[in-house]
Amino acid sequence: MQLAQYDHVGDSGDNFVFHSNSCHPQMVKDGFAGTAVMVRLFQWLSESNTHYIYRLVVGPEHPRTVFYLRDHSDEEIPRYRGGCFGEMMGTPG
Repeated sequence: MQLAQYDHVGDSGDNFVFHSNSCHPQMVKDGFAGTAVMVRLFQWLSESNTHYIYRLVVGPEHPRTVFYLRDHSDEEIPRYRGGCFGEMMGTPG
């Protein structure tokens, strides 16, 4: 189950994906903090021209990561250059 996806389109067809989880909202320092940080990152990116397509995906933690990749074609997967999972962004360390 995916809750949200946003693409900041860059000049190339290559992607970098950011994922934040939404599966345990009672842990504010985990999922919600990561989502807040990533939304702010994409607000900042919206003011820039970029080379890559930056994609923000918000959804359940581990299942979403697996199913997200499963739902893409064999031609799309090589266009992913990297990814970042926002884990425990509200903690001091």
